[in-house]
Amino acid sequence: AWMADQDGTIRWLNRRWYDYTGITPSQRASEDWLSCQHPEHVTDVMSKMRQRMDAGEPWEDTVGIRGRDGRYRWFLSHAFALRDRKGALVSWFGTHTDITDQLKVQEALKEADQRKDDFIAILAHELRNPLAPVCTAVEILRRVRDEEPRQQRAREVIDRQIGHMARLIEDLLDISRIA
Repeated sequence: AWMADQDGTIRWLNRRWYDYTGITPSQRASEDWLSCQHPEHVTDVMSKMRQRMDAGEPWEDTVGIRGRDGRYRWFLSHAFALRDRKGALVSWFGTHTDITDQLKVQEALKEADQRKDDFIAILAHELRNPLAPVCTAVEILRRVRDEEPRQQRAREVIDRQIGHMARLIEDLLDISRIA
C-alpha cells in the first residue's frame, strides 16, 4: 500500500514495499520508488497515472516492480483519490497486488489451449485422409451388379458410417478453424 499527495508525490509506502524492494524508509520514497519500476514500462505507466491523477480519477495498471533480488514481478496497481467533505482531492491511496503467478498460469493455459487446437486440427486432417479410399471402395461395391442382400446391407452400413465419420471430422475441422 502507498499514499501520495494531491500532485502524486509519494509520501508513504508500507513495510511490505520496503521488504520487497530493499529500499529503506530513510531513502526518499518520492524518488526511489520510481527506480524499482520496470524500465521498459515506467514511462507509459507514469503517463497513464499522471493523466488519471490530473483528472482526479481512479487509476489501475499492471506494473513490473524490481525486488531486492533484482528480479521483476508483476503487480496490479490501483490508486484512488481521497477527498475531504467538500469533495476536494486531499491525497491518493494505492495498492500493489502481486499477480506474477497468476500471469504465469494464464500463459500456461493459453499455451495448452493452443496445443489442443493444433492437435485437433492435425487429428481432423489425419482422420480425413483414410476416408477417401474407403469411400472409393464403397462406390466400387455399389457398382457391382450381382451383389446379394447381405452384401448390399453391409455396404449401406459402411456408407452411412463413413458419412457420419466425415461429418464428425468436418466438425473437428470447424472447431480448429474457429479456434
